[in-house]
Amino acid sequence: MKTGKVLISIFGTILLFAIILLVTGPSKVFMKRSITIHSPVDSVYNTLNNIKKFNSWSPWYEMDPHAKYSFEGPDSGAGAKMVWESVEMGSGAIWIVDIEKDKKVDMEMDFGYGGETHALFLLKPLNEGTSVTWTYEEKPGLVARMMYHFIDLNAVLAPDYEQGLKNLKKIME
Repeated sequence: MKTGKVLISIFGTILLFAIILLVTGPSKVFMKRSITIHSPVDSVYNTLNNIKKFNSWSPWYEMDPHAKYSFEGPDSGAGAKMVWESVEMGSGAIWIVDIEKDKKVDMEMDFGYGGETHALFLLKPLNEGTSVTWTYEEKPGLVARMMYHFIDLNAVLAPDYEQGLKNLKKIME
């Protein structure tokens, strides 16, 4: 009888803790990084808008040389999709959901844990080239909402975004 009460108390405490994490977790997370690329805005846009060129500058492509990639839909524009399977990075998909010529490419991502995640590229022509801002915005699912209490998005993802922008700059200039 005593053991049962102890187990119920432990379970109740864990459940209460999980509910508190869920209720107080962020309903949205956001991060952005920017770089200036000495290349015309239309060239940068055409590279970002073509899903088959994603791995030419992606910071994640080099992390698992054995990852498997497949493509669906058109090469560029809304509906262009890349799917990956990786032992190192997990599986997922990224696809273009909205574009505005020479101004933006909006991609949605699915990592298999719910929520809605977007990577948005905003382009701005400059005298010396193109300003590229890469944003990450997520409306976390239940588990991710609890986990963001323990994850610093800037510490985890920002270095990858910065490397990706450097890679993009390198291939564009």
